[in-house]
Amino acid sequence: MILKPPQKTKSLLQLEILQDRYLEVPPDIVDAFGRELAGYLGEKSLPYYINLTSLHSHYDLYNLRLEHNRHHFQMDGLFLFSNFLLIIEVKHLIGKIMLNDANQLIQSKDTEEKFMITPSCKLLYKKNNYIHYCQN
Repeated sequence: MILKPPQKTKSLLQLEILQDRYLEVPPDIVDAFGRELAGYLGEKSLPYYINLTSLHSHYDLYNLRLEHNRHHFQMDGLFLFSNFLLIIEVKHLIGKIMLNDANQLIQSKDTEEKFMITPSCKLLYKKNNYIHYCQN
């Protein structure tokens, strides 16, 4: 059962409006819109893949933002089953993706390289925040 369905973020809604208002959309707005839209479409596709599993009787919460110690953390998907919780981090990346020994994800696209924290590190951080959130 979906308790909180995937929804467009405020940023995505604002960027959609900006796209309509410009005669020539600046490249930075096009890039930001592409990133936001990819994230939304990735989160929106999650219910399909969760329903393909044999795991039934669960509650789904998408784009969940929680506060802990005056700081906020966000989970793309939190799935509550009777005997476990599943936290999902959605990434929609193009190009060549590599992991290095320094827990970095490297995205190579055209002549550009981007370094990011690995999704597994982000999940560990979110798991620890969620545990502390539930304990308070």
